[in-house]
Amino acid sequence: MARTRTKTITLGGEEMTVSTLTLGELGQVLPKFKAYLALVSDGGLLAEGGIEVATEILAGGLRRPKEEIAGLRGDITEIALAIMAIGEVCGLEFAAPGEAQAGTATMGSSSAPSMPPSPQDAATATTASTE
Repeated sequence: MARTRTKTITLGGEEMTVSTLTLGELGQVLPKFKAYLALVSDGGLLAEGGIEVATEILAGGLRRPKEEIAGLRGDITEIALAIMAIGEVCGLEFAAPGEAQAGTATMGSSSAPSMPPSPQDAATATTASTE
């Protein structure tokens, strides 16, 4: 029997629960992660199209209409944490900063692309690169 995973996220002060997705839902959400990860080297959420892809991941992971998700308020940190929570519920495992090479995660026993560094690390990297 499949184990149900749940995570609670907060966007714009509203708490929401992310729970294990069906195979059909995974089929819709995982390609969005691939698209998002392709944007990582270009700035992730800050890249052109980053918020659009994030909205699609959030809509699929929260089982809510994309239009509803697009109307939520949230800052970059909340959005990044929500995306990570959805990824973890989908079975992606994220290494803590410094534990693995940036841009990698594991899914089962194989390596796969992962989420960008934490918002704090990303802010530090952005600050360092602009000085």
